[in-house]
Order: sequence, then C-alpha cells, then structure tokens
Amino acid sequence: MREAEVEDRCDKIAGLYGYTALRFSIRKRSPMPIGTPDRRYQGKYALWFECKRVGGPPSESRLSEAQHAFLTRELDAGALASCGTALELQALLDVLVRDPHRAPALCRKQIASWASKGFRREAA
Repeated sequence: MREAEVEDRCDKIAGLYGYTALRFSIRKRSPMPIGTPDRRYQGKYALWFECKRVGGPPSESRLSEAQHAFLTRELDAGALASCGTALELQALLDVLVRDPHRAPALCRKQIASWASKGFRREAA
C-alpha cells in the first residue's frame, strides 16, 4: 500500500468519526514549511496527523526530524498531534471518544514508536 492509499484510508476512518480532513501532503516542492504533517483533522477535537505506511521507502515509512519536531512542539503546546498508520489513527480516535484525557499520552507513544525506527533525510 502506498502512502497516498494510507492517507485515503485515514481520511475515510476520520470521516466515520465525524472529522473533516484538511490535506497538506504535496508530492512536489511547495511553500509549506518543512515538517508540516499530511493532515489536520477537525471534528470534536482538532489534531495533526502524519500518515505513515509500514515498509516501503524511508520517505513513506519514517518520520523526518522536522516532522518529529513539529508533532512534539504541538503536543508540548497542548495540541493533539501524532503519526502512524490508519489503524493507529483509529486507535487515537477511539481514545478521543472513550477517554480524551488519555489522548496526549497515546500521541506521544505513537510518535516515539515511529521515531525509534530512525529518521529519514529531508529533500534539499
């Protein structure tokens, strides 16, 4: 499954939970700041989410240092931000429904899990 397919799956799952996707993933150079996550989901809560796939090239299966920094800064500022597969997004949305106070800890756990795989290089 390509990252674009993961993004589509994430958007469908978020939609089932009543969230709207603002799409920031761009396949070519853009004026977007380096590290901006693929998605900002807005519903009962708002959250940044970097869609990732298991396997494949590092550009699709690893965080960049800039993405890691962005997500971590958002969490440190009290916002919700995470990364992962469609199933990881679903787990986060489930927590937001059942026990939203646990969501920041899950976000940190998901980010740490992906960061533990190592970072990919940013295109110059």
